[in-house]
Amino acid sequence: MMTFTLDFSSNLTIDDEQFEKNCHNNPDVQFEHTAQGELIIMPPVGAESDECEANIITDLMNWNRQNKSGKIFSYSTFLNSRIVL
Repeated sequence: MMTFTLDFSSNLTIDDEQFEKNCHNNPDVQFEHTAQGELIIMPPVGAESDECEANIITDLMNWNRQNKSGKIFSYSTFLNSRIVL
């Protein structure tokens, strides 16, 4: 999976509110903001990465059924919601 990373750390600071507005204004683009000030632009999910995520979720779900530790969500659900953990 190819990502694009923009390093703003030396000349621009993006706070949480600005990052959230940027995400809201660009709903078709998946962004990540690192602690080092980088803005990562993620590509849409494809078959290979989706299969990997499905396998991980299956393993977690099976483990959680035995341990009853909580709820399992996919990464995209977590990113696109206001889940309070």
